[in-house]
Amino acid sequence: MRSGTDYNVIVPIPDDAHVCKDHRVYVVEQKIYYKDLQYNMDTRIWLGKAISDKEMHPNNNYKEKYPDVFRSITHLHLPQYVKHIGVYAAALKIAEDTKLYEDLRKQLGIQNANLVLDYAVYSIMTKSNVAKDFESEMKEQMTFLDRVYSDSWMGEKFDNAITDNHVQAFKNAWLKRFGSQDEFGVWLCIDGSNDDCRTDIDEAEKGKAKSHKNVDIISFLYAVTETGVPVTSQVYRGSRVDSHALKEMLDIMSGYKMTIKGVILDRGFCTDGCIELLNKNEYDYVIMMKEGTLGFETLLSKYQNKIKYKYQYALGHGLFGASEAKIKPFNNSKAEVSGCIIWDCKNGSERISYLIDEVMEAAKEAEEAIANKTVPKIPPKLDDYVSVVNGENGLEVKVDAEAVDSENETKGFYGLICRNPMTAKEADRVYNLRDASEKQYSILKTQLGNDALRVHSMHRIRVRELIAFVAAIIRHGIMTRCRSGYPVYDTNVAIKELKLININLIGDTHYKVIHNQSTKQKEIMARIGLDMNNLDYIAGYETKRFKNEAVSPIHCLKDSASEEEKQKTQHVEGIPEGSSAKGKGSKSKATTPEDSGNESGTRHRGRPKGSKNKQKTENSETVHRGRGRPKGSKNKQKSENDEPPVQRKRGRPKGSKNKSKK
Repeated sequence: MRSGTDYNVIVPIPDDAHVCKDHRVYVVEQKIYYKDLQYNMDTRIWLGKAISDKEMHPNNNYKEKYPDVFRSITHLHLPQYVKHIGVYAAALKIAEDTKLYEDLRKQLGIQNANLVLDYAVYSIMTKSNVAKDFESEMKEQMTFLDRVYSDSWMGEKFDNAITDNHVQAFKNAWLKRFGSQDEFGVWLCIDGSNDDCRTDIDEAEKGKAKSHKNVDIISFLYAVTETGVPVTSQVYRGSRVDSHALKEMLDIMSGYKMTIKGVILDRGFCTDGCIELLNKNEYDYVIMMKEGTLGFETLLSKYQNKIKYKYQYALGHGLFGASEAKIKPFNNSKAEVSGCIIWDCKNGSERISYLIDEVMEAAKEAEEAIANKTVPKIPPKLDDYVSVVNGENGLEVKVDAEAVDSENETKGFYGLICRNPMTAKEADRVYNLRDASEKQYSILKTQLGNDALRVHSMHRIRVRELIAFVAAIIRHGIMTRCRSGYPVYDTNVAIKELKLININLIGDTHYKVIHNQSTKQKEIMARIGLDMNNLDYIAGYETKRFKNEAVSPIHCLKDSASEEEKQKTQHVEGIPEGSSAKGKGSKSKATTPEDSGNESGTRHRGRPKGSKNKQKTENSETVHRGRGRPKGSKNKQKSENDEPPVQRKRGRPKGSKNKSKK
C-alpha cells in the first residue's frame, strides 16, 4: 500500500475517501456480498497517507485515479534533468545487430516491442521482475517508450495487448532467424526449472517441486548454444514428464532446419525416458549421471581406487578419468551406452575437508551441550556420522570414523554417459560447454522470480518468460563483447559502468552528452560497438521528445537524415548547378562510375551509353544545303552614307610584292 508514496507532494483527500486510524487513505471500488458468510466485503484502493483532515501524501494509485488533480500541482512538472542512457544504448545496439528489435516489432507491434525492451533493460539492471518497482527504478533512465508508465498500465498491456499468440510468433521468428544463420551445427545445452506456484492457476499441478513442498508447480525449459546464445524456451505444466517436454522442444527446433550436433543435459534429465528419446531420434548427447544409478555405481566400483593420482589416467587440471564403451545406465535399461568416470582431485579434497570440519564442529557442539546439561542437537545431514549414546558416565558423543572415511572415498567423482563412445577427456570437454549456459540459467531464474511464481495467470507467466528470454539475449550480447578483448570485463561491472553514462538537460531546452566518460567506460562502449556520435544522436532524439516534436517510435542509433545526405550529389568545384553558362567548369550533376559505365568515371568518346537517335517523322527528309545564298535571304539594306563597294580589278593588288624566292 505504502509503496510509491510521494512524501514531497501534498494533495487534497477525495470526498469519497476513507481514512484509517493509522492515517491510511482508501476508496471503496466495489462491495461484494458473500451469501455463505452473510458478509459484505469491500474492494479497496489505497491512495496514500493522510496528514490532516483534508490533505494527504499520494501514492501511485492516487496518480492513476486522479490524474487531473495530480497534474494541477505546479511543482510536479519538473523535467528530468539527468537521464542515464548507457544501458539503453547497449540494449538498442545489440537488439539492432541481432535483429531482435526487428522481430519484436513485427510480431508484437511497435509499442509492445518497446515495452518489452524497457522491462528487459529494467530486469538486467536490477535482476528483478517486480512490477511495482519499475516506475521508481526507470524514472531516470532513457526508455524505449515515450515515458515511464505505472505498473498498472503495464499490467493492462501484459494482460490484453500482448497475447499468447504474440509470444509464440516471436519465438518462431527468432528460431527461424537463428536456424538460417546456423551453418556448422551447435551443441544445445538444455536445462529446466520447477517453480512453486503461489497462486491458483489451472495449469499448475503437483510435481517434483525443488522446494520439496507439496505444492503446485510450473516448469520451464531453456535451450542455449554451447557459447550461451539463447535459442528457445517454453513453459509447461508441472506434472509433465521431462522426456515429453524435451521431445516437444527438439521437434520444434528441427522444423527450423537447425543442425544439432548434440544435446548436453544435467543430471535432472538422466532418466530412461530421456535417453530412449534421444537414441530413437539419433541425437548425440552427454548427460551427467545421477549418483546411485547402476551406471555410476558400476564405474565407481571399478575405477574408484584405480585412477586416483595415476598418470596414465590424467586428463589435466587435476582431473583423472576412464571410459567404458558399453554400460547399462539403469537396472531396467534396454539399451547400452558409453560411460565415463572422472575424479576431480581439487574438488574432492575441498569436499573431504568440508565434511571433516562439519563432523568435528557438530561433535564439539554436542559435547559442550552435554557439559552444560542441555540436550545436544545433531544436524540431520550428519546423523550417519555423529550420534549421542548412553555411556557409563551418562550421555556421550560418538563419531563413526569408518562412515566418514567411506563417504570421503567417493568425494570428487562424477559420471557422464554418451550415445557414442568418447574418451573421458572429450566427454568432459563437451559437458563443460555448459559453463557459459549455466550463467544464463541463473539469470533467467532470477528474473522469473527464483523458485516461486506469484503471478495470477498462465498468460502472465508466458509474458514474464518472454521478457526474461529477451533480457538473456541482450545480456549475453554484453557478456560476449566485454570478453572479446583484454582486459576482460565482468558483465555486472560493464552494466554498472554503462548506467553512469548520462545526458543532461541544458537550459531547460535540450539534452546534451557531457563527454567526460572514463577510460573504462569508453573501452566498454567500444567493445559493444558504441561511439560518441551514437550518444549525441540519442541526446538529440530525447530533446525532440522533450519538446513534444514528432519522432519515430522506432529507435535507432544512426541518423536516417544524415544517411540520406550521404547519397546526395557531392560538391563539385566550378559553376553551380543550374547556371546557364557552359564550359569546362560547369556541372549539372556529379558523374559517378555507375553513371558513366566505366570504373574511372571519365567520359569516353562517342555516343553516351543508352542514348538513341532521334525518331524521324514520315514527312521528314534530310535537307542538304545547296550552293549560293539560302532561299529567302535578303541583301542588307544600304544606308545613305554607305559607299558603293569597291570593284576588284584583275591582277595583283596595288602595293603587293612578289614573295621572295629562296
